[in-house]
Amino acid sequence: MLEKEKSIINYALTILAMNVPNQASNKQKIESLIKLADKDWNREIKDGVVTYSNEKIKIQIAKESENFIRITAGKLNFIVPKNTPELFEKEKTNE
Repeated sequence: MLEKEKSIINYALTILAMNVPNQASNKQKIESLIKLADKDWNREIKDGVVTYSNEKIKIQIAKESENFIRITAGKLNFIVPKNTPELFEKEKTNE
């Protein structure tokens, strides 16, 4: 996995972890999110949308003209801004 891709995934997992209520019972959920960063991620590009996914989480990077990331994990669904532009420089892909 490229360093840039790992940065995007870490950013999305951080957003998820920040939105888990801070209770002792949720500590394990947060720890498991952090461990997911190093797992194998599938990468798919369709209609300009880049999707990273594994068995539990799906991260969609919107088209260049849009300014958001969609993060889905189970019943959780977040749409967050691309507020770190260095992560999202235009990729050259063979679509």
